[in-house]
Parts: sequence; structure tokens; C-alpha cells
Amino acid sequence: MSEAPTRHIVSVSLGPATEDYAFDCTFRGQPFRVERVGAGGDLAKAREWIDAWDGRAAAIGLGGPGWPDGFATGLRADLPTPLTTGIELC
Repeated sequence: MSEAPTRHIVSVSLGPATEDYAFDCTFRGQPFRVERVGAGGDLAKAREWIDAWDGRAAAIGLGGPGWPDGFATGLRADLPTPLTTGIELC
């Protein structure tokens, strides 16, 4: 039996890049790479990160406070990659 490919999950934050991290884990037998990338409060840089990971990541999350109302909603229509703020999980 072949091993499942690692799925990449990316969290784009408006926080500083100095707090970035990445780790590998397994969930329900599926390998994942989880990575956080910070945009330092710059919405344009955050959008660059989102665009850079679109189509490469299995999912993109928007982490932390400070996102303008409707930011994620407007992006979802444009991206093939699932994007969430996590609010849907509450």
C-alpha cells in the first residue's frame, strides 16, 4: 500500500513574520504540513501570500484579528483552494 501524500495547510496571519512556524503531523492517518506565514499588518502582503499558496495548499486559513469585514468572503469566489477564517467552525 502506498503512503498518502502530505497535504499542506497554510495559515496567513496579519501578525509579524517573526512568529512564523511550520510542523508536520498526522491526523486520522493522513500526513499534514501546517505552516503559518505572517504579513506584518500589510493586507497587500497577505493577499500575496494567499495568491502564492492558492492551488498549492490543501486549505488556507486567515489567522488572528484585524481582517477587514468581508475580506475572506470576497476571496472565496476567486480561489479554487478552500479558504476560511475558522468562524464557520464555531
